[in-house]
Amino acid sequence: MIFKTTFQTGFCDINKDKKITNRAILKYLEECSGRHSDTVKNGVADIIDDGITWVLLSWNLKVLNRPSYNSELSVHTYISRTTKLYVYRDFEVYAGDTLVAVAQSVWILVATKTMRPVRLSDDLIASYNPEYGRSAFDFPDTGLKESETYDQVIDYYIRKTDIDINDHVHNLNYLDMAYEIMPDIEPDNVIIVYKKEIKYKTDVLVSLKTKDNTYQIKVSSKENNQTNTLMLLW
Repeated sequence: MIFKTTFQTGFCDINKDKKITNRAILKYLEECSGRHSDTVKNGVADIIDDGITWVLLSWNLKVLNRPSYNSELSVHTYISRTTKLYVYRDFEVYAGDTLVAVAQSVWILVATKTMRPVRLSDDLIASYNPEYGRSAFDFPDTGLKESETYDQVIDYYIRKTDIDINDHVHNLNYLDMAYEIMPDIEPDNVIIVYKKEIKYKTDVLVSLKTKDNTYQIKVSSKENNQTNTLMLLW
């Protein structure tokens, strides 16, 4: 099943060039995911009280044409692949009849008390009526490897406003960290891989490696240098 919903780009969704930002696009995709899950009684309002929650493992976004302010966007999403633990959710974003962005995300269902994975039941998967064999586009391997060296490192202190309903840093806020250290640009390709959650009041390091207009960012714990998230933007 392909689920569709619409959004209107607002003032907070655009950059200085009056074009939609990557963060805004990902926000729409995340909201679309939630609305889709709501329709099959598997959304936030349905599962949190049952002691389980969806956790995002990765984003892979490609912007083909960046819409401007006050554009009406139609976001389409569907489950393209499943395993015993993982759900691959694809997205297509349209402005009118024009395809302006494609993306894929990977999700896992976990127990809220232990944050351990919960096996996906056949009934749960069937409720989404997956579109097996369909894909938004061919994605590169998201198994990002850390750079051995970085050109620049900055400190970042986790704030209350960074924390989400799962009591750790919201996935979109990692992109904010990347933009704190990157040049003032909006790359059309974004890969984010989440390896370990970050809690409130944690001191982290944001490291940047630049090569041929490609920006690799690592977010790691300042205390033990453990890698939390890797990003690649170009």
